[in-house]
Amino acid sequence: MKITVLQASSSSSDYSGNFSLICRANLVKGNCRRFVLLLVFAVAYVVAAAADGNSVLCESSLYEVKIDFQGGSLNSCKATDNSLVGEVAPEDRPPINPSPWYAFKIERHVSDTPLELDVVLNYPSGYQHRYLPKLSSDGVNWTPISNQNISVDTKGSAHISLTIDSDSLYVSAQENLNLDWYHQWNEELEREWPQRETETIGYSIARHPIVVIETNPRASKTVLLMGRAHPPEVPGTIAMREFMRALASIRVEACLNGLTSKCRFFQRYNFLIVPLLNPDGVVLG
Repeated sequence: MKITVLQASSSSSDYSGNFSLICRANLVKGNCRRFVLLLVFAVAYVVAAAADGNSVLCESSLYEVKIDFQGGSLNSCKATDNSLVGEVAPEDRPPINPSPWYAFKIERHVSDTPLELDVVLNYPSGYQHRYLPKLSSDGVNWTPISNQNISVDTKGSAHISLTIDSDSLYVSAQENLNLDWYHQWNEELEREWPQRETETIGYSIARHPIVVIETNPRASKTVLLMGRAHPPEVPGTIAMREFMRALASIRVEACLNGLTSKCRFFQRYNFLIVPLLNPDGVVLG
């Protein structure tokens, strides 16, 4: 059985998510599936993180800043009524990835007038602002901030202008795709692939399930797709979901009128999908 392994990743902070080819391996058919599942779980366990709870990080008389939600992360902050200074730091010591993540929620105390807020995000030496902030009033629907409302100085700090007219505003490095988002995606995959099999192959350190979905487990060839080994790789995850949607649509059309050449492709190939390889990292930001 031939295994092709793909990882959903991203090389930039926009939507140009891509699938990076990791390896190809020819394995004995009887051991193939066990090997792949063991490999996936081993990688997931290595990249998992420990849990930590948070509440109000800082506040003024007009608002408070929280990171007590899945993906929330900000090292520290200082708040006045018209300004907010946040410190963004990598989670690892020594730092191994120059792309520290941030996600925080601003909750207003007074809602009768819009809140005008100047936000500064500072980074440690050797780091600089990387991700264009995404904004959301509900934590579900996200919009990139206008380029006119953000600038980066020579030290790498980001200066952001916000006008908040909702009760709360989420500010995140990328669209904050939490566990509920992945649960919906898993259900979507199960609907789109009627021959699929779903399996929980293990649990992370924080006891979040590692779910694998196979579109055609009895096929002779397998393509392995893995997402969110690194939590900031949101564009790659969005691209992988759209890729699987497109494949499902092609399969339905190709197999509608009998066994066409395209339909035979889906008989020969099994897509083994790990939508969320590092749930602890996603939850902890």
